[in-house]
Amino acid sequence: MEVDKAIQTIKRCFNKPKKKLVLSRHFQDQCKERDLDVAGILERCKNCKILGIVEQEDDLYKVWIKYTEDTDVIVAIKILSKEKIKLITIFPQKSERRKRNEKIGK
Repeated sequence: MEVDKAIQTIKRCFNKPKKKLVLSRHFQDQCKERDLDVAGILERCKNCKILGIVEQEDDLYKVWIKYTEDTDVIVAIKILSKEKIKLITIFPQKSERRKRNEKIGK
């Protein structure tokens, strides 16, 4: 899937989470281990601005999303269909790291 279509699918699924999101056991475990609230993550993902996206494999993407003022979350997302995605894993990261990389790229 092309990246722009993947972004559209991801955003559509985040806005209707009960029918369109599958949370892997690993994702749920990682949230618990990293003291991240799953419901809070999903709420922040609604109407979120995707800060970055990298295609890992066919229909598997690493997506950067702003979580708090100083923290981003990187979520591995598998696109199952045009109407359903699976959240595979999650990594919190200080926003400063992303901002520093953006400055280097300019």
